[in-house]
Amino acid sequence: MFDKCLFLRRLFLVSGMLAFNVSAYGEVLIINTQTLDPATLTVQPSTSNVGTKGRSAQTGSGKKRGEAAPVRSDASFIDSTKALLLERYGYQEKSAAVASRSRLIQDLALKIDEIGRSSASEKMVSELKGIMNQLNTEIGRSSADLSKFELTEFQQLYRAEQQNASQLKQLQAKLNKVPVVSE
Repeated sequence: MFDKCLFLRRLFLVSGMLAFNVSAYGEVLIINTQTLDPATLTVQPSTSNVGTKGRSAQTGSGKKRGEAAPVRSDASFIDSTKALLLERYGYQEKSAAVASRSRLIQDLALKIDEIGRSSASEKMVSELKGIMNQLNTEIGRSSADLSKFELTEFQQLYRAEQQNASQLKQLQAKLNKVPVVSE
């Protein structure tokens, strides 16, 4: 019984010493976005520094045990992850929709300027107001959706959508000043 106890003490002592002498290396990638399907992301293998006795395998410097290894940034991996996120969250479709609304607002501005020089029928003004209300609803939904994203591409779309909302508000004020002719 005594030998068994001595054996266990030595075993714990040796395993404790090994635990402090083995250096580990890990890579942490933080992607600040909404839920992400782990099956679509792949992790690229990196060089390991296990067994280097506290030295960084990448730099060869004699860092002491417990110091963090330098962070490795793989630009192609970051770019591919970003492209994957843009595709996953429908950047192309959202960009096309924002651009389409912007063009429609420009067309409405031309139409309102044209009818503002003379006068417009009640029917035309009510049609334009209906289109503007629909656009306002779409812009509101799109802005709420785009505000959730942190990627710069989505932030640019959000700012463009805010600009669309501002222009639409100005057009609504202009349309309210257009003289209406009763039919």
